Amino acid sequence: MPLRRVLSGLVVLVVAAGASICLHAQQPSGEPNSSQTIESGNDESTIRRLGQSWNDAYRTHDVAWLEHNLADDIVIILANGTKRSKSESIAAMLKSKLLIDVLESSEADSRVNVAGDIAVETGIVHLRGRDTQGETVDQRYRYTAMYVRRAGRWLALLDHLTEIR
Repeated sequence: MPLRRVLSGLVVLVVAAGASICLHAQQPSGEPNSSQTIESGNDESTIRRLGQSWNDAYRTHDVAWLEHNLADDIVIILANGTKRSKSESIAAMLKSKLLIDVLESSEADSRVNVAGDIAVETGIVHLRGRDTQGETVDQRYRYTAMYVRRAGRWLALLDHLTEIR
């Protein structure tokens, strides 16, 4: 078995095991900015707010929020298997012709596990909008997002989407 596969499995195992312990230690927030600072309360609620704010930033094309809250080394894997970096994801968002009316996660389907400085959020996100021809787009995705706490601040490190058909 390739070493990379073993290490990937080990990371998932460590995160899953640690998540069951659910360490909730409040850390100081990053740079104060009303549109970017969402860290307060326990880690689980912070991650939930970060996830919803990420949806809002994507819907409204808030580049400043994305620059501030996505780790520079983030990996984003789209439902079609395309892998994007932070800069590629922001560029694609700005180039997109899709007008998004709704982009929200269902809290009932959401789960957050925190283990030290790593957090994993899974759930379902609903996207509804219109394409360039005015046709309605209505999609649901199952997602996994991983966050890392660096210098006392949570940053999105990984996002993976699978379309629910």
